[in-house]
Amino acid sequence: MPTDELTIEIDGEEVEVYVEYEISGKYIPGNISGPPEKCYPAEYPEIDIISVRNEDDEEILDTKVWPTRADRELWEEQMLARADDDGFDPDRAYEEWADK
Repeated sequence: MPTDELTIEIDGEEVEVYVEYEISGKYIPGNISGPPEKCYPAEYPEIDIISVRNEDDEEILDTKVWPTRADRELWEEQMLARADDDGFDPDRAYEEWADK
């Protein structure tokens, strides 16, 4: 399972943690042009956070009740940016499409 080092805030203090996670699914680009019946949003992989550990390898957060939704969204964004398994970058693909 992938593990990423992230900086998070706990009780107002920045802490370096190691987040172990699983990614299921893959990015499927959406179609944003053409007739409405042919348009659909992009689909993104799902991330399940398995554990959050400190530098001493101690589990420090109960991932069932924490992180907050905002923290989780930020983490997922950071982890998806690093988990480029198939080499596809949706932002780059959009920019290339938009430049045509």
